[in-house]
Amino acid sequence: MKEKAQKMISCKIAAKLMSLSCERKLTLKEQIALKAHLAVCETCRNCQRQIKALQKILPDYIQAVLRFPPPPELSLPLAAQKRILKNLAAQTD
Repeated sequence: MKEKAQKMISCKIAAKLMSLSCERKLTLKEQIALKAHLAVCETCRNCQRQIKALQKILPDYIQAVLRFPPPPELSLPLAAQKRILKNLAAQTD
């Protein structure tokens, strides 16, 4: 039985997959499509490097914000801060 040839995904789809990979494990089909795209697209490879760098520094950033909060005049309301920190912490788990 012949398999259908996979069509190369666009940069827009690649960006969505890179974003999704921060939230969940990509399916095998998604991983293959993204890797194939990254093999030929330097712009998306650079984007992925930046995403990975941000993921690497995010835990330290969260800890710094918790230890050294900004002055009140530069701060969001406490409820908003807690929501943001909760969401950021969930991303690093």
